[in-house]
Amino acid sequence: MRSLVIASLVAFGVLPVMACGDGGTSQIGGACVGNDDCAGGLICIAQTCQADPIGGSLTGCDLGFVVTNEGGKDFGESCASNSECRFGECIMPGTGGNITNAQFGFCSRGCDCENNTDARIPDGDREVLLCLYPSGFKDFHHVTVRCKTVDDCKAVDAGWTDCTQPNTGGVQNLCHAL
Repeated sequence: MRSLVIASLVAFGVLPVMACGDGGTSQIGGACVGNDDCAGGLICIAQTCQADPIGGSLTGCDLGFVVTNEGGKDFGESCASNSECRFGECIMPGTGGNITNAQFGFCSRGCDCENNTDARIPDGDREVLLCLYPSGFKDFHHVTVRCKTVDDCKAVDAGWTDCTQPNTGGVQNLCHAL
């Protein structure tokens, strides 16, 4: 049945014919020429890496989760642009789903994305990091910094002002700057 649907999409020009590939690094929304340019589990549609519309991942992600800047800033550190961050994701105040920081941009990454084990927080980091799922933002789950006191937060970046539970999406204390 799936091949019949795909064949129909190709025939009507909705889904271009592409070679299958999984060796690329472009995340959802990244530019591509063919499937080989997209990360595993994604396909190239209209020169953009996207989840397979038929049987694709149930855990999409608005944020990338691969290292793009080996020497970049780490989780929770302040930033003004994506290029400053190790994972290429600077979450700015006012970004939908950013429920922990209204004062400055901070480095993060997508987590629990695209059924990809590389997007999970490693076991050794789970004591200090949490994958936050803010309510109403289905694909904006992102890495946040856990804390016991505000001093834990300030050790990451002096801009953090509080250590408290978010009003949605989690039951752990996280660093806040509201």
